[in-house]
Amino acid sequence: MRQCLTSPEGGYYTTQSNDRDQFGQKGDFITSPEISQIFGELLGIWLVAEWMAQGRRSSGVEIVEVGPGRGTLMDDMLRTIRNFKPLAASIEAVYLVEASPSLRNKQKQLLCGDEPMEEIDIGSRSRSKYSNLPVIWCEDIRFVPNDPTKTPFIFAHEFFDALPIHAFQSVAPSPTPPSTIQGLNGPVPISKPSTTALTPQWRELV
Repeated sequence: MRQCLTSPEGGYYTTQSNDRDQFGQKGDFITSPEISQIFGELLGIWLVAEWMAQGRRSSGVEIVEVGPGRGTLMDDMLRTIRNFKPLAASIEAVYLVEASPSLRNKQKQLLCGDEPMEEIDIGSRSRSKYSNLPVIWCEDIRFVPNDPTKTPFIFAHEFFDALPIHAFQSVAPSPTPPSTIQGLNGPVPISKPSTTALTPQWRELV
């Protein structure tokens, strides 16, 4: 799945052409931020409430979005947050975790406009058109600084449904241990049956 989504050659999100777009009415699918700005604005309000609940930090706040698409969600959030001056002043940086160079460029155009882009050790950086916030792009979430003194708020809207993961199956306990296993040519006797499990067992499928 990782190869299908982010391979430099032919990856779904990393391959871009003039007549193809993954998102929107002319694309393959549409997400809630692309339907209405209300979704991103509500998340911006939610972030204000969470910031207040966590003590109204005056500095060191970070906003991290994983899989930001065209940047629509973050654009709506930042436009909303700028109306709450204390929170806006406390934000140190916005981190966007994006593997696609073409999508990074779209995000930069939407969030930063004509501001220059510079290469840094963990990716690239520009300045948001809202409150002049630093916007930093990383190809992998492991490049986002892990600083215990900071207060990160992490967003991953419609990201985990396309995340390469392991698949497991929960197998209910059997009242008696099995005496055979299913082989390619039929049942195969078990020479030493295992003891009966009292709880569900997890079987890795992928």
